[in-house]
Amino acid sequence: DGNTRVFAFVLDDEFDIDGDVAWNDARLINHSCDPNVEAQVWDEKEIWFVALRDIQPGEELLYNYGFDLDSWQEHPCGCGSPRCPGYIVDEELWSRLRKKISARKAWETRRRNGKPPAALPSEAPAHDKAA
Repeated sequence: DGNTRVFAFVLDDEFDIDGDVAWNDARLINHSCDPNVEAQVWDEKEIWFVALRDIQPGEELLYNYGFDLDSWQEHPCGCGSPRCPGYIVDEELWSRLRKKISARKAWETRRRNGKPPAALPSEAPAHDKAA
């Protein structure tokens, strides 16, 4: 529905940590394409937020949620960073995301101009996921 909120941290292919519990303050850390912390999995059972730079007292903690390309269109980003590609996707996938956005815009332009568009580029296969 577009309003779904997910508070899960993936540890590996088998386990997640549910962040949607009142005692877990990590659920309050928002996404940014220009983050000041990163989530690191330690000992395959703990997630730590580690500063990427000096953080000022009272400054909001932000990290890149790092979604894969499977459902990129369902996660538009409004972080406001000049670096933002427009969707919440792992930074390692930004170049592929930009290609997908460009292909989609070209397809929509051809369709609007009454030219028979080529088939819409398919969504990313599973191998496009971030590691």
